[in-house]
Amino acid sequence: MTLTDTDDTYRIRPATMADSPAIRQIRNAAVRESLAIWTSVEQDPAQAEAWLAPMVQRGTALVAHPEGKAQEIVGFAVASAWHSYEGYARTVEDSIYLTSAVQGRGLGARLLAGLIESSQQAGDRTMIALIEAGNTASVRLHERYGFNTVGTIPQAGEKLGRILDLTLMSRSLKGPMMRNDPSTAGSSRFRLVSAAESVELQPEEPAVAQWQASRIADLVAHLLDLVGSPEGRPAIIAVDGRGGSGKTTLTKALTAAVPGSQTFHMDDLIWNEPLYQWDQRLVDALRELRENGSLDLVPDAWREHGREGSIRIPAGAPLVVVEGTGAGLSAVSGLIDAHAWVQTGDDVAERRGISRDIAEGVNGNAEETVRFWHWWMAGERLFFAKDRPWERADVIVSGDAPAGVEPGEVAWIPGPLLPHD
Repeated sequence: MTLTDTDDTYRIRPATMADSPAIRQIRNAAVRESLAIWTSVEQDPAQAEAWLAPMVQRGTALVAHPEGKAQEIVGFAVASAWHSYEGYARTVEDSIYLTSAVQGRGLGARLLAGLIESSQQAGDRTMIALIEAGNTASVRLHERYGFNTVGTIPQAGEKLGRILDLTLMSRSLKGPMMRNDPSTAGSSRFRLVSAAESVELQPEEPAVAQWQASRIADLVAHLLDLVGSPEGRPAIIAVDGRGGSGKTTLTKALTAAVPGSQTFHMDDLIWNEPLYQWDQRLVDALRELRENGSLDLVPDAWREHGREGSIRIPAGAPLVVVEGTGAGLSAVSGLIDAHAWVQTGDDVAERRGISRDIAEGVNGNAEETVRFWHWWMAGERLFFAKDRPWERADVIVSGDAPAGVEPGEVAWIPGPLLPHD
């Protein structure tokens, strides 16, 4: 997928009636141009408000907007009454629409996840999706979020001069948020796993209360599905987390799944750089990678300190995993295709990091390593408290498997991870 060149990040929030004009504009554009809605009748302002009001009132209308621009609506999702008869009162139909400028950013998945949660809180029992049968991307998205295909109605409607088939999907709102990708048929479904009761995390980082356990291959498939196959450049996934969190494990699983994939190690880029002052260096490197489809970079610090070689990503690599602390910082949110945040407690990360560095001898003897690690973590806490990468992440991954996660499995949830109410 190709992203627009912007550093904006996007937030999901409940819609209000003040959003009606922007929602109406997006919906009417779909009426004119899209096969997602089978009508040619656009809403006028009064009709738009009357249509939106019940969903705003019950909390099943969401909007997406750039961070810091709450009124600049770029997409919306609603769960509306599926049928007017009272017997269907707890069954809703989902609708998700995005402006063309933000399609392919994963906002549709975030809106659907938020809509499922909102409908659960509203007391709904079943969610229905009516999808034009040729829209395989929407069908796959709904499958990932627990929808089953009930059937396809041939020649159910027409629009823009075409006779269209309709795929009917549904899911219970009582189950977990996601399930296995359909390509992993035969594997066990996601199951819920409770998180540890007390975890010391980065300042401002909310703890995940309940994880979903699956095979590692299912998480990898989900991330690869998010990034797609961009033309002329590799897909780019950022694997971010505190030092010692377990980023390398996920990175290895991703690169092993895609022959020819490459790893961009943040440790190489930030070698001998001032602590957490490398935003622009990562921005420049990823822009070059996106524009040229390859990278051959000798950082200034390498030249100054006599380090030989370069950071090299050859042309033709289908996937690049940017791995390391700060890999998903806000400045590069428009330059990556998917973002994973690895959540791990302070004590676990510190123990792992110190043991690893002592074994590798990269920061001196044991005493020097402990001193370096504490200095590093002090800067890391300040950086993450300000940057809050978990609020932009497509997936949140447990770097310290909770009880109940079997060998070969991983605990994770779809992102973003927002402050608890």
